[in-house]
Order: sequence, then C-alpha cells, then structure tokens
Amino acid sequence: MANALSPTSAAQGAGSKTKVKAIRAAIACLPLLSIFFALLVGAIIIYASGVDPLAAYAVMIKGSVGSIQTLSQTLKDFTPLVFCAFAFVFAIQAGVFNMGAEGQFCFGAMAAVLVGIYVKGLPPFLVLVLAFAAAFAAGALWGSVASVLRITLGVSEIIVTIMQGYIATLFIGYLVDVPFKQAGTMISQTPPIPDELKLPFVIPGTRLHAGIYLAVAAILAVYVILWRTSLGYKLRMAGFNSDASRFSGRNNKMLIFVAMVISAGIAGVGGAAEALGNLYQLTPGFSPGYGFEAIGAAVLGKSKPMGTTLACLLFAAIRIGAGAMQRGLGVPYPLVGVIRGLIIIFMIISTYVQRRLETAVSRRY
Repeated sequence: MANALSPTSAAQGAGSKTKVKAIRAAIACLPLLSIFFALLVGAIIIYASGVDPLAAYAVMIKGSVGSIQTLSQTLKDFTPLVFCAFAFVFAIQAGVFNMGAEGQFCFGAMAAVLVGIYVKGLPPFLVLVLAFAAAFAAGALWGSVASVLRITLGVSEIIVTIMQGYIATLFIGYLVDVPFKQAGTMISQTPPIPDELKLPFVIPGTRLHAGIYLAVAAILAVYVILWRTSLGYKLRMAGFNSDASRFSGRNNKMLIFVAMVISAGIAGVGGAAEALGNLYQLTPGFSPGYGFEAIGAAVLGKSKPMGTTLACLLFAAIRIGAGAMQRGLGVPYPLVGVIRGLIIIFMIISTYVQRRLETAVSRRY
C-alpha cells in the first residue's frame, strides 16, 4: 500500500514549483532585456556621433509621447503600421510569407483615391464604403498573384511579394505622373479627394484621424478570425503542420490562397485609411516604407496580436521621436533604422535563448 508523501517531500515539491515559476518569470522578461541592450548599443552609437545619448533619448521620448500633439502624431504613424503588420501576421499564421504589404498598401491607397476622385452622385458615406472596398480588392488582387504562383508553380511567395513591392511603387508612380496627374500643375500628383470624403480628425488641432478606429478594428478582426473561428483554426493548422492539415482532408492550396487574399486586403485597407485620412492626394513614393517596417514590428511582436500591436506602437514612437532628435540635437536620422534593427536582432537572440532555457527547465524539472 502506497504511503502518503512525507511533509518534507511535499515541501520540496512546492519549493520546486515555486522555483520553476520564478525561472520562467525571469525567462519571460528577456524580451524587455533585449530592448534595453538594443537601446544601450544605440546609445553608444549616438555618443560616437557626438551627441549625449541620455539627452537624445529624452528628446525622443518627449518628441513622441510628451504631449497630446506628439502622441497624436505617434498614433497617426501607428495606424498604417498596424494594417501592414497585421497583414503579415495573418499570412504567417497560415504558413504564408507575405513580404509585399508595401505594394498592397500602395495599391489600396491608389484605388481609394481614384474612387474618391471619379465616383460622383452618391452620398459621401457610400463613396467611402466603395473606396475601402476597392482598396481591399486592389490589395487582395495584387497579393493573390504570389499565392497563385506558389500554388501552381511552387514559386516562393517571399521572392515574389518582395519584388511586387518595388513593382507596385514604380507602377503607381507612373500612374500618378501620367494618366492620373492633376491637370494644370507641374507637380506629379493626383487631384485631391473632395473634402467630404476626408476622414474626420479624432482630436481637434492634431493630425490623428479616424483611421485609428479602423486600425483597432483590424487588430480585433485578425484576432477573432484566426483564434475564434473554424476558418482561423484551419489556417493556423495549415501553417503549423501542413502535412497534418492535408491528411485531415483540408485543401491546403485553397487555404494558402485565402490567407494571402485576406492578408493583402488588410494592407490595402491600410493604404485607403492613409490616403483618405492623411494624404488626400497621392504623389510618387508617398509611402515612407510602412510595409517593410511593419515586417520588423511583426517579427518583434512574434506575430501575436498583443506583441505586434505594442511593437507597432514602439516603432511609431521611435519614428516620430527620431525626427525630434534630428531637429533638436542633430542626431542623424539613419540612426533610427539602426536602432530599430538592433531591437529586432536582440529580440531574435532573446527568442532563441528563451527556447533553449525553456527546454532546459522542462528537462530539469
């Protein structure tokens, strides 16, 4: 007959569980530590450029979240980053690498502006609905090219979507400069959209527009679809183990196509929000690279909704704060890209270390 555990054994077991919890809590803090080390290395580089790093970081914080004006500017840049980052997140959860959110974003913006310019005789609200629908369709259509090539010919969607980003930028530059150029001006730009189609500002006196609400809706929609619907389960299963998904009777090729279409459509809607809420008319190269920057934010956030949202907010704050550092202290703007890159590198290192430590803890205890 088995004997009950002695008080000493029970105490040892409880102590072991407490120790494991403490170790795992410390492991969970590694991402924060990685950001600290990235900023520390960035501080060394800033110091080497002849600027006090503490003063530079203080200006960056104040210039990004130090007032309603600067915070609203950060949230304005946060909006397009969210759309492009969550486009990547949606695809990667299904095992599809959508690296072309930049091109899909640009096509969405172009489609929305063209609807705003040329659709007449309808109520403004209906025109806005059509503009966003056209943006989703334009982004989805452009993104579907990569999925069709992967499904039919086995071509890597990574290469295709990256190349599509450059093609889209150049092609839209041509559209803005030739067929849709505003008449009577030497500047390469489209005609502006009517005032009644401009998204309203959230905070009076700032540039933060109602696109922020759509960005939050996109975050919730991606979360609900991927983690709360049967379609999302099928997509994530295909991404986690394509063989198991196929053996269970699911059509992986169709899931790849669906994932890319929805992903690219999300990026297209982000382009519409930017065009109708901030730009109002397009010029060649109107995007500063939100689609490429958003990939880093998604990687930093480990392609999870909460992590990606916080990473987008961090990248937006760094982008806006960098302008303040440049204006106030003369810090070279390219250093911002260096700091972002350092954060991503250290985060990847911390992820690797986390996995090794988690494995060691599981084997030890």
